[in-house]
Formats: sequence, structure tokens, C-alpha cells
Amino acid sequence: MTITLVLAAGGLVGLGLFLCIRELFPAPPQLAAAVDRFAPPIRRPAADVVPHGRTAQTGRWLATRITGTALDVRIPRRDLALIGKSTEEYLVQKLAMTGLGLAVPTVLWTLLMPPVPWLVSTGSTVAYAAIMFAAPDIALRSQAKEAREEFKIALIAYLDLIKMARASGAGPGEALETPARVCRGWAFQRIAATVDPAARGTRDPWDELARLADQIGVHELADTAAIAHRAGTQGAAILDSLTAKAASLREQQLAAALARAKSRTETMTLPVALSVLGYLILLGYPAYARITGS
Repeated sequence: MTITLVLAAGGLVGLGLFLCIRELFPAPPQLAAAVDRFAPPIRRPAADVVPHGRTAQTGRWLATRITGTALDVRIPRRDLALIGKSTEEYLVQKLAMTGLGLAVPTVLWTLLMPPVPWLVSTGSTVAYAAIMFAAPDIALRSQAKEAREEFKIALIAYLDLIKMARASGAGPGEALETPARVCRGWAFQRIAATVDPAARGTRDPWDELARLADQIGVHELADTAAIAHRAGTQGAAILDSLTAKAASLREQQLAAALARAKSRTETMTLPVALSVLGYLILLGYPAYARITGS
């Protein structure tokens, strides 16, 4: 029994030493796995989202009820198409958030809060419900803004690849299709699904790109479609146009980055000034206390 325990303890110690030595000299990671860890999450590439289930049924019921009203006009369909979210899901989310905004203050005023005039309780409940009603729109605009910036960055690389494909002798349609198929990322997946010959049928790829640009609200993609349309229908030389468009997009991205950096620098002025003021008060208070005390 004693020998067995000694052997088991020695085996555990040896295994621990082996694991420690192995961790000191790890094997090099695979390049594909390392790159995937840095890749952002891929949004759904499908442009036409068809939801299923009870949520979809409720959303379709709401959509039929608000058809032709002001709420129907105000639905941000371009933002929804960009992030891959259906109108039905959006309507159900707004309904759920509004119901939550009405229920939570009502429960609080009824069970936890002291009695107050009905005008105060009703007004606070309606105000909170209005905030919750607008919350999905605020979150959607923020997500769509970020997605459009990502799409524009991917579009710069797409223009460079189209230019190289045209320079190598590819036709206008092939130059639009090949880069979208070989590149990764949700933006290229959306473009590849749009210009795929099996999906677009007899329609030209530049017309499909223009339709996608109008659907998701990325006007720079519409300019790319117009450039490709001139090459496909008029045989125009578009290398210079592609180069100029890519350079213009890069300048816009650089200007936007500089503007964000400048705004963040300006927002730090007040915290730094308050920190300096607090430091001066900390240094001057002992002298002030000594003077006033004497």
C-alpha cells in the first residue's frame, strides 16, 4: 500500500513538472486560428431576413396593424437591412420594451413607493414608457452607424481588388464577383450574395450592387456600381475612377478618425482641469487652515 501511494505521488509530481515545462515552451499557434480570434463577429449576410416562430407571427400582426400609419413610415428599414434584423423582430422588441416601461413604474408606485399625486405617478410612468419605446431606435442607430463604417472600410479594399482584377484583364462582371468570393468578412459576404450569378439570375451585377446600396443606405457602394455600369455598358476605362474613389474613401476615413480623436481630446479638458483644481486645493488647504486657525 505504501509503495502504491509513493508511486502515485511520484507520478503526480512528474506529471506536474511535465505540464510546467510544457507551458514554458508552448507550441507556435496556427495562423488561421490566431487571425480568427482577432476577427470581429460576422453579421448575418442575408439581406432578406425571414423570421419564424411566435415572434414572427406577432411581428407580422403588428406590421399589418400599423401599415400606412406614421409608425410604419418611421421604421428604419435601411438600418434593419444593414444589420440583418427583420422588421417583425424590431416591432416585437419595441412592443416588449414599451410594455416593460409601463409595467415597471406601475409596480414600483403601487408596491414600493409612498403615495403621491396621480399626476406625478402617471407622468413618470408615461415618461419612462416613452424612453423605453425609443430605446430600440437608439440602439439600432448606433449599431447601424458602426456597421456602415465597417462596410466603408471593407469597400476600400473591395475597390482595390476590383482595380487589380480589371488590370489583369477580367471583365466588369467578373471583377465584381471574384473579390467578393475570395474575401472574408460580413461586408464581403453581403456583396458576394448580391452579385452571385445563381442569385441575381439575368440581372447585371452592377444593378444588384446599386439595389443593395439603396437597401442598406451606403451611397459609396452606389458610386462603385455606377463606375462598373459605365465599364459594362460603355466599355469605359475605369481604373482611374476606381483609384480616385478608393483614395477619396481613405481620406474620408482619415478625416473621420482625426475628428474623433480631436473630440475625445477636447472631452478630456474638463476632467484634467478638475483634477488640477483638486490638487491645488489639496496643497493649499493646510496653509489656509493654519492661517485661519491662528
